[in-house]
Amino acid sequence: MGEKAAAFISYTHKDRGKVLPLASYLSRLGLKVWMDTKELIGGQLIVHEISKAISESDLYFVCLSKDAVQSQWVLHELNTALTLETTKSHPKVIPVMIEKCDLPIALTGRLYVDMTGSLSEAKNKIRQSIQPYSIELGIAILEEKDKIPAKRELFLSSLSLFMIDETVKYYGGAFTEFDKDEVEKESQSLVEVLRKRANGVLLYFVDVLEIDLHSPYPKFPNGDYSEKIDDIGGDLVGTVKKKVTVEVQILNPNESKVSKVISSELETLGVNKITYTFIISPPATNLVQHILKRLQNRYVILEWDTKQGAKIRLPDDLQLWVWCNEEQLRLSVETKYEFQFEKSAKEFSVRDFIKWLLEGLE
Repeated sequence: MGEKAAAFISYTHKDRGKVLPLASYLSRLGLKVWMDTKELIGGQLIVHEISKAISESDLYFVCLSKDAVQSQWVLHELNTALTLETTKSHPKVIPVMIEKCDLPIALTGRLYVDMTGSLSEAKNKIRQSIQPYSIELGIAILEEKDKIPAKRELFLSSLSLFMIDETVKYYGGAFTEFDKDEVEKESQSLVEVLRKRANGVLLYFVDVLEIDLHSPYPKFPNGDYSEKIDDIGGDLVGTVKKKVTVEVQILNPNESKVSKVISSELETLGVNKITYTFIISPPATNLVQHILKRLQNRYVILEWDTKQGAKIRLPDDLQLWVWCNEEQLRLSVETKYEFQFEKSAKEFSVRDFIKWLLEGLE
């Protein structure tokens, strides 16, 4: 068999949490997974880059949901992939339904993988959808344990490292000396600085031979990159400044590398927030209630909603967001002040905390 097949995943970012288990699983099967990267500042440049990535892929997975079938981005990418499949025989288009919805007209009559339940339930169908192309594409699909394990298993499916900064300048109000354009310009400069740091993070986790060194933004398989600029309150009442956030996400990261970077390199790399996403197999139907009850019995839950989960505060101003569904558990770690983060993150054991969370789970 030849080198790894490239698989492109198209989705709307509202569904990112539902798509990650699929991306992680495809990566574990031995595919080189390219995730649709649209949360970037770049306009038509990004359209061109994504179209190019689709054309260079062997397999194209479109993740269908109510939001996805209304997304012009997703439909554009789907039409691009279908045209290439017809004219050049690749990529092979594989629809994956992650939420019950009407199929796009272009997919009418085509079989799809049903992942509206859990990843565990869909694994066999995903493998079967790829298998017919393995000989044609010259790829080997790695064996995976698709049987239900004797006991519940937990593995790290993705790690997100965030670099966050704010503009010094602000505008608005009665006495500010800066205007909106100056603040915008400073925010763009911050994006460039944080993007360079993101490349440093990337080079720590990903083989340089797999990175697209010609791309204007970090571009690599088995992960994702995003950047955004938000308006926040300035230093004076009535003023506005900019908050810049850059995220590098690695699928199925090497846990020894994760431990090393957390123990010694967070400050050097400029990381000030980490999110761990774990897959639980088999799924636990009562997981949300179980974890909320565990937190409720030991901590004060400062905030809670269905999107971010529960927020609690630990010693040394360590703040945790704990979110889960039946199959995924996500833990976000940050501190109130940036200078505290490396020390607090190093002293906090994510594995021990999650082990405690899951104690007594049926």
